[in-house]
Amino acid sequence: MAQALAAAGARVLVVEPNAPHRLPGLLGAAAPPPEGQGQVAPGIWGLFLDPEIAMAAYLRSQVRVRAIAERMVRSKIYQRFVAAAPGLKELIVLGKVMMVYRGRHQVAGVGGFDQVILDAPATGHGVQLLRVPRLTLDTFGESPLTREARRVQEMLQAESTFVDVVTLAEEMPVNEALELEKTTRDLLDFQVGSLIVNGLCPPIGEAAAAWDPGELRADPRIAGAHYAATWCDARRRMQQQHLRRARAATRAPLECLPFVFSADEREVVAHLAAQLRATGASRREAC
Repeated sequence: MAQALAAAGARVLVVEPNAPHRLPGLLGAAAPPPEGQGQVAPGIWGLFLDPEIAMAAYLRSQVRVRAIAERMVRSKIYQRFVAAAPGLKELIVLGKVMMVYRGRHQVAGVGGFDQVILDAPATGHGVQLLRVPRLTLDTFGESPLTREARRVQEMLQAESTFVDVVTLAEEMPVNEALELEKTTRDLLDFQVGSLIVNGLCPPIGEAAAAWDPGELRADPRIAGAHYAATWCDARRRMQQQHLRRARAATRAPLECLPFVFSADEREVVAHLAAQLRATGASRREAC
């Protein structure tokens, strides 16, 4: 998605809140940039967060005397509190995103991004992450923490913020994606951008059925290609059942991405970016 937006001329920031940070490798960089932030490809910057480090940095920003802040960070009481406090690290991560969103934080000296993408965790952890600001406001009295939570909640409910749900055309992934969409819209009151269905096999089974059996027996390479084509055709039929189910149940625009036959992850990302740019720019029905 970031590569598709950058190809259209946008300045994009991708935030990865948890290790392993895969974005640089997917875009061709050898390793994450120094200090966990920097440009990783033309038009794309990355902010790679460690929740523990982000929490300590937040504490230092709140305690003006550096020596006291450092002593607190190293204390066992603080470490136990951070480990036990529900949602605290998640709120700090979202607060970091909010600071970039509001232009209060630059990434490697760069600000003013056109798009900020948060690579959120999978369904259960993703919902927990998005619920943290509201839970904080409902649980704690007025404090610097609740003021931070209120600003984060406003960011998440802004007209420019969307939650894109990504899934596979299989039974359990579609069930989870539809549940996540419903929870995001009805319980959390956030906008859902698109339901993106990834890894769809192309319709190549008819061509495979027409191949000469003699050629299949004579050349192992052709036989291997025929096996892959028939496997893909059987998988496509299964996927279409779940795709129809997703299309009938979702209220979001549906975007479909193909299965890319390549072992090179960078090639896969480039192909999917081109597909998203072609079909997803207007968030219209694409499959």
